Amino acid sequence: MASDDIYIQVTASQGSAGKSRSVIVLVPGSIRKSFRETGQSKPDEEKAIARKLAEPFAKYAFTHRTIFDHYEVSYAIWENEPSEIKGRRPQLTQDGLQAWIV
Repeated sequence: MASDDIYIQVTASQGSAGKSRSVIVLVPGSIRKSFRETGQSKPDEEKAIARKLAEPFAKYAFTHRTIFDHYEVSYAIWENEPSEIKGRRPQLTQDGLQAWIV
């Protein structure tokens, strides 16, 4: 994978029950580049762009699985492929984004 790829993990958790579901979305640098308005951006801005692009796709992925009635969402961001998806094919793809349900 290119070094400018960013992985966004979106986790929906049901507080008291301790249950959670996660989706990891690969947001390639080329997708972020076409999205941003300026030619240069800071690393924090790149992560914010990646998160903004990943959120709707992660929500779409959650609609294909049983999800909780009430849940809280949390995020994790990686610049390297997370171990949970190494060697696995994505379950969903859309407009250059790839998603793994973990």
